[in-house]
Amino acid sequence: MNVPLARWLAAWAASAEESLRALALRGGPDELRRFLRDQPPYRKASGAADRWAELGGTGHGTVVGLAELTDLLRFAKRTVGPTAGRILNRYRNAHNQVIHQRAVRVGDLPAIADAVEWLSGQGLV
Repeated sequence: MNVPLARWLAAWAASAEESLRALALRGGPDELRRFLRDQPPYRKASGAADRWAELGGTGHGTVVGLAELTDLLRFAKRTVGPTAGRILNRYRNAHNQVIHQRAVRVGDLPAIADAVEWLSGQGLV
């Protein structure tokens, strides 16, 4: 495995994640908070009524800081077309591979690059 490449891709994937946080904040934090309140919890065993409660959100907490990558991607994908949705799905898989598995697959570089290009087109990178 190419450890330096994995580290570099992980940093690039994390940078793209921060751009997704900026995208989520464009409409203001209340829009993301409402979205999370409309989503079911990921883990039914959590006993939370919605995704916002599952994240531990209360009142006007830092919604963008509590949201996980999957939340941000679902939020972004609700208004984009199928092509952008596929780009973001590929990015999620590559992100998880390089950040959580600390490994690199052949398709990770183009998946992250495509997401960065899409985010750049949104004026975020």
